Amino acid sequence: MHKVSCGKDAIGCRTLVARALPLILLPTFCHLLIDTKPLRQYNGLMLYQPSALVRSDFAAFACPQDELDLEHTLASGQAFRWKKDREGWWACALDVAIPGNGAGECHSPPKSGHIIMRLWQDREQVFYQTHPASGGFQQVREYFRLDTDLPALEAGWRRRGGQEIAQALESFSGLRVLRQDPVECLFSFLCSPAAPIHRIRRSLDSLCRTLGVPLGEVAGVEHFAFPRVEHLAEASVGLLNKMGLGFRSENIRGTARELLAQGGASWLRGLRQVPYEDAKRALMAFPGVGAKVADCVCLFSLDKDEAVPIDVHMARVAKRLFPSCRRYNSLTKNAYAEASDCFRQRFGPHAGWAQQYLYYNELVQTGLWDEELGRHRKSGTKTFSK
Repeated sequence: MHKVSCGKDAIGCRTLVARALPLILLPTFCHLLIDTKPLRQYNGLMLYQPSALVRSDFAAFACPQDELDLEHTLASGQAFRWKKDREGWWACALDVAIPGNGAGECHSPPKSGHIIMRLWQDREQVFYQTHPASGGFQQVREYFRLDTDLPALEAGWRRRGGQEIAQALESFSGLRVLRQDPVECLFSFLCSPAAPIHRIRRSLDSLCRTLGVPLGEVAGVEHFAFPRVEHLAEASVGLLNKMGLGFRSENIRGTARELLAQGGASWLRGLRQVPYEDAKRALMAFPGVGAKVADCVCLFSLDKDEAVPIDVHMARVAKRLFPSCRRYNSLTKNAYAEASDCFRQRFGPHAGWAQQYLYYNELVQTGLWDEELGRHRKSGTKTFSK
C-alpha cells in the first residue's frame, strides 16, 4: 500500500497533490489513504491534519468520539440550525473564514463567506465535507475548537467537581463548546427567551428561508445563509412576527439597527479581542440582551470560556452544588452573579464548558429535554442513552 506525505504545510495555503494513490474500498465509502502529520498529542492520543482519508467530496481525521461527540455537541442547546440529512450526516450552513486560493493569495487574510458543512463519525474518526471545499479541515477545527484539550479539562473537573459533574462527563463525553459566528449566535439567542428549542429552530429556519441567501440543496436538505445584519435591520416587525418571534421581533430589529451603528458584524467579531467583562457589558447594551443571552454569546462565539450562562435549570444545579446559592428564591441579578462566580471558582477558566455538561445533563436526566425538543416522552423510558 502506497502512502503519500502531505508535508509540514498541509494546513494553510499549500495544495495537497497526491501521486499514484490506490483506491481502498470500505463499507459505504471509497476513499484514498494519505499519511498526515499529527496536529497535537495529549494523553497518548493524536489529532491529525487533513486528511487520514480523502476523496474528491469528503475527508476525515482521526479523533476518538470521547474527544468530539457530534450528537452531544450539536444537540446540547448551543446551536440551533444543525440537522441530519437523508444520508445520516449532520449538516448546516455556516458563515466562516474562507482562505484565499491561488499562489498570489497565500498570505492574504481569510475572507468571510458561507459554506455548507457536513459531518459523520464513527468511534475513531470524523468524516467531513464542506461546500465549497476550500479550507475544510481548518473550518472544522476552529468551529469545534479541536485545539482545546478536552481530556485535560475533564480530568480537572473530576478532581474538584464532585459527583454531579462526574455523572455528566460519563454520560456526555466528547461534548465541546462551539466557536460560532457571533452574528448568528447573537440573533439566535435573541430568539430564545421563553421558547423551547424546537420553537427556536422553527423560527430560525423561517428567518433564514425568508431573509437569508439560498445556498443550494445537499443530500435532500435545502440550506440558507443566516441573514445579514442589514436585512434584519430592514425587516418589519410584522414580517418577523409571521416567523413566530412575537415580542422578540422588536428586539431583533432594534439590536440589528444598533449593531449597524456600532460597526456591524466586524465590530461584533472584534469583541473576541476584549476582556470578558467588557464584551458582556457591550452586548447587554443591545435591546433584549440580558445577562444570560450575553453570556451565551460570549461563551459560544466570542471565546470567553469563563462565561457561565444561568437559567432556571442552572440555578437549580447551583443550589445543589453551592450552599451560598440556596438563599435565593428567584433568579435575581445578585443570584445570577453568585451562581456564575461559584461555577468559575469551582471549575476554573473553562467554567463555561463545565456548565454546558451540567446544563445538558440536568435537562436529560429530568426528562425536560424531550419537552425542549417538542417530543412526548414515553413513561418509564430513558430520554437519552449513550
